[in-house]
Amino acid sequence: MKNNILILTFISSFIFSQNIEEGPIKKEFVEPGKVDALAPFSNDETLYLIQFDLPNDSLYNLVHEGLPELDLRNGPASYQRILPEHLYVTLPTIIGDNFYRIIRENYIQPDGRGYFVQYQYGSQSSGTGGEVGYGCMCTDGSDCLIIGYNDDWWDPLDYYGEAWWSFNPPPHEYIDDLQITVQGVQCDDLPLWSETYLTVKRNDCSWASDQWQAELSINYTVNGPYTLPQSIYDNIFCDGAITPVISSEDNYSVDFVKVEMYYTCDNPATPSGFSASSDLNCTDIELSWDNNPDAESYVLYRDGIAIMPLEAGTIRYVDFDVSPGEHNYCLEAENFCGTSYQSCDVGSTVPILNAPTNVSASDGTYTSSIYVSWDDLNNETGYKIYRDGIWLGSTFENQTEYLDEYVDDQSEYMYCIASMNECGESIQNCDSGITGFLMGDLNDDSSIDVLDVVLMVNIILEFNLDPTDYELFISDLNNDSFINVQDVILLINSILN
Repeated sequence: MKNNILILTFISSFIFSQNIEEGPIKKEFVEPGKVDALAPFSNDETLYLIQFDLPNDSLYNLVHEGLPELDLRNGPASYQRILPEHLYVTLPTIIGDNFYRIIRENYIQPDGRGYFVQYQYGSQSSGTGGEVGYGCMCTDGSDCLIIGYNDDWWDPLDYYGEAWWSFNPPPHEYIDDLQITVQGVQCDDLPLWSETYLTVKRNDCSWASDQWQAELSINYTVNGPYTLPQSIYDNIFCDGAITPVISSEDNYSVDFVKVEMYYTCDNPATPSGFSASSDLNCTDIELSWDNNPDAESYVLYRDGIAIMPLEAGTIRYVDFDVSPGEHNYCLEAENFCGTSYQSCDVGSTVPILNAPTNVSASDGTYTSSIYVSWDDLNNETGYKIYRDGIWLGSTFENQTEYLDEYVDDQSEYMYCIASMNECGESIQNCDSGITGFLMGDLNDDSSIDVLDVVLMVNIILEFNLDPTDYELFISDLNNDSFINVQDVILLINSILN
């Protein structure tokens, strides 16, 4: 029946074509409407809900070119847009304040839901079927697509065509609201009715009217937004994308297709039970936490730097590649919605011991031994004693003295002390020590006897006119810088004792 009507219509159109006004269909002024776009913003920015009143092309072009993020596509019109602060502050440099007004400062998105919006021009279709064409013969745009198009002059009948557009929304768990908008016009010279429909592809990439469809207007207008029923939300993802399909037998020109979606996507919970070992091991730190069923993976940080990605289900990790000392560890969970807050704890290896302080070796106090002492430290299990770079032995915990009896008289040695525990030993602190002289041993035979008395008397009586420095030093028993009878008496008393 329709074909018969179309033939008659074509004949009438051919006979009376001189009375038909030709030319593009003009865009209509769009009245102020709902919030339908949100410019990119960071989470810590203040948001402003702004209404723009742009009644002519000049004003429209100023804002459209100055702030392309606002996605103004309807031409001269009134728009409501959500602007982050870094865009809001630029408005006075773009347009006079009598052409925009603040509806709400410190705007907060409702319910904390995620929002996705995307336009695609007609020419950006991801696939077509049947009769389609480009050229925009009936609109004043340049990026459109004509569906059901055939320009054979001899055949006035319409041809069936279809096209589809792919939209890839962000990761989500639930769709709260999904809307599709189409701007276009039927291109027949004498449109009588519409045979142009909008639907969406199923998960298997097929489509049919029994799922959902909307009939598009024959006039140049914005069709929609059409709210898709929630009952089909589980079956509208062809190859993971929302794919609107437009089919027509009426030379329908598509300017753009727009998809808006409010969605919910919860980040994983903050990892619980996160713990880092302290002073447990010498060269590694053990980390553990409770299993997080929301996590698809984890990222472990040490001192603010990511060191390891971990699979879901992991609840333990040992950090072997760690320098001695204390470190700050943080763990965050990840899933397709985002990243959790971090859970942190401080861990440490068994502390490296400090070198003992106040190391002191005796200087001449003893003739055949040297006494070594030092201050005690915490967390040590003993000390190692070195003489001239050779290990002599070790002490027990908290023991801070050592007597070296295996030394020569009148000799100097270097003593070094290192603290130790189960992880090893510290660096060393050192001091030199000297064995003493046997006062009165003038002949240096390591004993005091009458021969030494004779030598001392000879010095006093000046029978020995050229005594050595050693003889003079060893003879001064009372250390008064004189060698006399008092020194002889002390020497004899030493022998008798």
